[in-house]
Amino acid sequence: MSDYGAVLCELVPFFEREHIRFALGGGFALQALGRSRLTFDLDLIVPDVAHEIVRQHMEQLGFETLHDQQGFSNHLRGRERIDFMYLEPRTADLVLGGATKRQMCEGVNVPVARPEHLAMMKFLAVKNQPTRDRQDLPDLVFLMRLPGIDRELIREYCAKHDMLPLYDELTR
Repeated sequence: MSDYGAVLCELVPFFEREHIRFALGGGFALQALGRSRLTFDLDLIVPDVAHEIVRQHMEQLGFETLHDQQGFSNHLRGRERIDFMYLEPRTADLVLGGATKRQMCEGVNVPVARPEHLAMMKFLAVKNQPTRDRQDLPDLVFLMRLPGIDRELIREYCAKHDMLPLYDELTR
């Protein structure tokens, strides 16, 4: 069994030492927001300027780089899989600047992406890989029902990226 809390606690000092902004995304971010959900990886969001140093650090920690491309990399050490999403500067400022800290491991507060940003990522994932709908649609329903979520911000994003039909279907 993987201990992603320990992996996260292993990575936080590196991010702080290197002054790399980051936020938790994916299933663990959903858990931080109150959705119990099985997940098999740890998703982290970082600025794209940190791509190379993050990859190198993961390999120094004994992670094998499984896939590395512009905007995304994933790494495996035993059963621990870590996926990084690298955001261009403007998007990184929005997503990482809007993250809120939550205690995720032994006294360590970790920034968690806003529900709106998580929803936007989920909409885009379903658009780009429709077979993910079984996994991502329940997450989207959860996110869209959170109190105080800015649905109009998400709607504008979906309109800009040709995803209004899916948005409208989920918000009926």
